[in-house]
Amino acid sequence: MLAYLLVALFAVNTPALGQSARKQSQEAGPGVKAERVLGHGLQFSGTPSFGSTDDADSGTGIELSASAPSESGFTRSSLVAPRLADGTRDFTFMQPIPTDGRTVYSAPALVTLSNGDVLMAYHDWGIPSPDNAGADVIEPGKVWLIRSTDGGETWSTPTLIVEATSPFLGWAVGWRLSFLVLDSGRILLIRDDAIAIIDHATYYSDDDGFTWTEVPFPGREQDLPPDLVFGPISGELWHVSQENEDGNIYVRKSTDGIGWTADQVLWSHSDPRSFAVQQVLGIVELPSGNLLAAFSDLIKWDGNDSTPEGECCERTVSFSRSTDGGATWSVQEQIDQPEIVERHFFPPVLGGSMTMAPDSVLWLVLPMREVDRLYNSYDLFYLTSSDEGVTWSTPEKFTQYRGQDSGGSLTFVGGDPLLAFDSRRSSVENLLPGWTGRLNMETAGIWYGKPGTTVDAGSSLPPVAVWAGNSAGFVPLQYPTDSPTGVAVYAEDESGLASVHVEVTVDGLAREPVALVDDGEHNDRDPGDNIYGGVIGPFAFGEV
Repeated sequence: MLAYLLVALFAVNTPALGQSARKQSQEAGPGVKAERVLGHGLQFSGTPSFGSTDDADSGTGIELSASAPSESGFTRSSLVAPRLADGTRDFTFMQPIPTDGRTVYSAPALVTLSNGDVLMAYHDWGIPSPDNAGADVIEPGKVWLIRSTDGGETWSTPTLIVEATSPFLGWAVGWRLSFLVLDSGRILLIRDDAIAIIDHATYYSDDDGFTWTEVPFPGREQDLPPDLVFGPISGELWHVSQENEDGNIYVRKSTDGIGWTADQVLWSHSDPRSFAVQQVLGIVELPSGNLLAAFSDLIKWDGNDSTPEGECCERTVSFSRSTDGGATWSVQEQIDQPEIVERHFFPPVLGGSMTMAPDSVLWLVLPMREVDRLYNSYDLFYLTSSDEGVTWSTPEKFTQYRGQDSGGSLTFVGGDPLLAFDSRRSSVENLLPGWTGRLNMETAGIWYGKPGTTVDAGSSLPPVAVWAGNSAGFVPLQYPTDSPTGVAVYAEDESGLASVHVEVTVDGLAREPVALVDDGEHNDRDPGDNIYGGVIGPFAFGEV
């Protein structure tokens, strides 16, 4: 039997500084525990946990169910979403889409139907099969659909829409989905695989998403960022893509999602090198009849390919308007938000969107880098505009995870926003036996909440697993092992931390907690960088 460990990571905030956070938790509603813990995850088959599973007054928390390790070294885990004592979904805290522990869910796309049903489509990336464990080739991916008839309280069993014949190789493939509802009621799901290893395709449904038909879609090859479809705009769908060679952005249009016009240049750049990549975040038809387009830009200010990364480019958000139905457009103007220019993370992979609510308020969702954290740490923010995009509110932070939150698909249920996003806090967030080398790319899961209502706090925020290896240094952990094992996590709380420790269970018996230290001398990189390290074990062959 392969050696297998369950390691719980804990970071506890200081009592004196944590009073306001605990008070917020107490006031959040029934079923919320007063004691606030920053979060805990499981190092090798991690899920966050929340609340209590045996206290009716605390609701049914998120719980872990892990089986014995298989021959491939993988385990299965499940998530149960937080619920209040009356059994309803608790939107006070972020909600997960359950996963089986070895499947990656990503790129959620939401739509709301005229009958109030909410549909979510998403990608499924399989972790390598037992025959390919540790290899770069992963199992063929799928696109699934789930339905909620109660505004996200409960979801149906997933329905398979797409099953790829080739594996998804890397982060760019199949990352974005265009999910729209036409005025006729037809639902369109258009898959763009970004680097075109798998052909583009359109799937449509004329019966509220219960059955689907596939038709060819003439997408562009080797486009990055991914193509997206917006609308309806005056009864038409707009498929927008940027050509890699000339930097121009093209549009083709359709009234039914099946037949499309020829490409036309929508925006051109006299110097293609001035824009490395430009993602269209959204095109909306305003109440005035004018059109507004939002862009996420990576501007090469000097056009010098040899300039080191991080010094060559400016990341920003810009807008362009049309008063003649899209025939001509104004010069793109940057958003008047210095914080966005400084912190906005360019989103071909990370996403972002502009959406108009039923009350005509514009919503802009952006992933923005947390510059004082890990290099790849970023949260989702949202802004609103009630004057057709002339002015925007100050960015509001939606997620608080110290790792990576990205994407962001927004819909409205009864006028209230519902936002789904990718997060690395999922059940495959942390290191999996035999597959430690691919931690940063394919380990994502889907979470969702309601902006303005959901609080990203408490145990929905596990510490971030940085690495696991033997005590000699940053070496991927191998199984079995009879040597001490080093672990490190990134842990931070606005109110301060009293301690960070791991709890290890071996063969069903708990061992003494092991404190992790941030002093630069315990496999934790540099002192004071919020990375806490330590050593656990050793563990004998066959121990579970």
